[in-house]
Amino acid sequence: MKRIGLLGLLLVFTVTMYAHREDSYYLQGSFGNENVALQIDEFGRSCIANYFNEKDKIDHFFEGKLGADSTFYLKSYRWNQQMTIRTVSEEIILKEIALNVWEGTFINKNGEKLPVALQPIRIDTLNHPFKELIQEKDINPYRVFRTKDIRIKHKRKEKIADQLTVIHFIEKEYGLKWFQIENKTQKISLKEINIYLDHELFLMINQKFSCNNNNRIGNYFIDYNIQFINSELVSYSKEVISDCNGNSDQRYESFNTLDLKTAKPIMLEDLIWLSKTPYQELSRGEYNWYQYRYNSFGKLLFELIQNNSSKETKLMLEQCNLNKAKQWQLPNWYLTFQGIVFKPKENQAKCTPEILIKYRELNEFMITKYPSFKSYSK
Repeated sequence: MKRIGLLGLLLVFTVTMYAHREDSYYLQGSFGNENVALQIDEFGRSCIANYFNEKDKIDHFFEGKLGADSTFYLKSYRWNQQMTIRTVSEEIILKEIALNVWEGTFINKNGEKLPVALQPIRIDTLNHPFKELIQEKDINPYRVFRTKDIRIKHKRKEKIADQLTVIHFIEKEYGLKWFQIENKTQKISLKEINIYLDHELFLMINQKFSCNNNNRIGNYFIDYNIQFINSELVSYSKEVISDCNGNSDQRYESFNTLDLKTAKPIMLEDLIWLSKTPYQELSRGEYNWYQYRYNSFGKLLFELIQNNSSKETKLMLEQCNLNKAKQWQLPNWYLTFQGIVFKPKENQAKCTPEILIKYRELNEFMITKYPSFKSYSK
């Protein structure tokens, strides 16, 4: 376990050594009889690369150099068990011999030399299930090519308020679950939100393919819950469980609240203003936003939690070391139909309970950007 974890750190260190990428090449073709795709990122005379074959689609990482004759010399390495010696595992020697014609040699783990024949990936020729997404966003062609054969299967439809329907579906090959939103009345345009959701699924599928565990695709599962949705907003939570790079039972939880029409991520400051000073427009991460969170928001939120918690909840917060305002300055959060759920970040507490503050308790702090949201406090 430690050896694999250290290998991952060394890989990250190798990648971060490079800066100011000068050019990238996205190629498809063959290593011998094996169909592959290859991405090369050039940093002056240094370069890094990934390739996958179409059978398992697992990333294989290479590093190397660009020779004076414009030939790429790329090597993949393996480490001994003590992580003290690394030896060459595979090699790629590659050159563009004519416009869009790349040839060379691939030397595999057994020392066999196989001919390489590659050409640029043309995503416009692919019958990709995410065509609209690819047209709307500038997406890495290597990732597009890797996902060209995925197929989405609708599982069920769930009718929601405001004439909205959630379509739950599954990606057939690897079983990743996700959703889209449908509005049969066409009163609300859902194009942007569904492109956003497709993009999330696209990234997660590629993360699944990149989840390498002892040269096989590792476990990578997604669970999600749509916590709130109306004609203006959608709020959902997502949990990813994986064992990528040999690290078993990794769990990552995220919370998203989006404008249903524009797919713009919503900040808490778009919904409530926990301060005695007048409301002001802030951008997440700017100096004034941090000042507001540290000097006002955390204190008032903790007061609300204290005033609306039972004795048992207060005791639990104390045991979790969450009985101070500073632990509530930068919480995770999501909307429900009853109120806003706040959850401390994992690195800030011994445990991470979810605390619901009902809308009626937040009424005086609500702002009017989203009228339907404010109506829940009545």
